[in-house]
Amino acid sequence: MKKFEYKTLEITKPKGMLKTFKLDAQELEKKFNALGRDGWRLAQKVEQDVEGWTSKVVFVFERESGY
Repeated sequence: MKKFEYKTLEITKPKGMLKTFKLDAQELEKKFNALGRDGWRLAQKVEQDVEGWTSKVVFVFERESGY
């Protein structure tokens, strides 16, 4: 039976920003590629909203155990 392990990457709205924040696509790409080289695969993205505005994004990665 396959076994998996999980890792999360959390991006939170910086303090002082009023409503929205922008994710830096190039920085995310670098982080995702580094995780991919270590065998991690993006499994899910979860957004936390406060009063209709995204305040946090959590990316969940998975890979087979024993990688």
